[in-house]
Amino acid sequence: MKYSVFLLLGLLIAVSCKKADRNVAPDDLLYRTWKQVGVKFDKEAWKPVTGSPVLEFRTDGGIVHYSPKAACCAPTQVERRGSVLKVTGTYAGAGCEYVDCIGPSDIRIVSLTQNQLVLEYMYGAIGAMSARFEPVPGLSGL
Repeated sequence: MKYSVFLLLGLLIAVSCKKADRNVAPDDLLYRTWKQVGVKFDKEAWKPVTGSPVLEFRTDGGIVHYSPKAACCAPTQVERRGSVLKVTGTYAGAGCEYVDCIGPSDIRIVSLTQNQLVLEYMYGAIGAMSARFEPVPGLSGL
């Protein structure tokens, strides 16, 4: 009898649990897939980006790099605090074993609209790099 009760209880718990649906689009415009179209360092003018890196910001703080794959030291996990993304994880996969990372500590959201995202990557005393992105429709959750 006890076995039946525990089996039933276990089945009820298993059935009631489900994964969060990543395909639900939140109201916040940040959480979508973006293609990088420009870059500038400190006070320089915007320059076009070749190769058009594509990345996705996820509601759990994850940053997925689709094309190309994440470079060594690229942010892969952030904690959002308003308009500042505190970098809590960087890419250190294959090929990065001998790389001495100097990744950004924070990423500041300079501008976020329906059609554009501008981020400023803060590198402490080294300076800052800004990146401009455009949305990529239909690529979320690749």
